[in-house]
Parts: sequence; C-alpha cells; structure tokens
Amino acid sequence: MTGMSVAGVAETPLSDAYTIAAVTWAATFRKTGEEPIRFRISYILRETDDALSVVGFISHEDQESVMRAHGLL
Repeated sequence: MTGMSVAGVAETPLSDAYTIAAVTWAATFRKTGEEPIRFRISYILRETDDALSVVGFISHEDQESVMRAHGLL
C-alpha cells in the first residue's frame, strides 16, 4: 500500500448520542498504480461530553475479494 485517503463521508444521525458515518476510502498500491481502489465502511459512533468513540462498524465489501480481484493477494 502506498496511500490511503478518505474519498467521502456521509453522516446519518440516529439519536442525540449516536451517528452512523459511512466513509468511502481510497487506497493506492504499488502493484496497481495510481488508480485508487475504493471501499466503504460505515462506523457507528457514540458521542459523549468529552469524546467520540467507534462502537461498531460494517464493511460493505469483502475486502479480501476486492484485493484478490485487483491482483493484490
């Protein structure tokens, strides 16, 4: 891996304390060149007075399959 960046974020409030943040990640690899491989992970976030914490996450793609399809495994 040569780089990882956030390509987009969509937030959906669930309550005063909980939010889902769907993050689209863009990863670049030496083997695949400059074209990023994108994948999405939704994070369930809990906000308290002094902190924001991840209480769960959902990966929307099978990352192993995506990497295999791009010749990375």
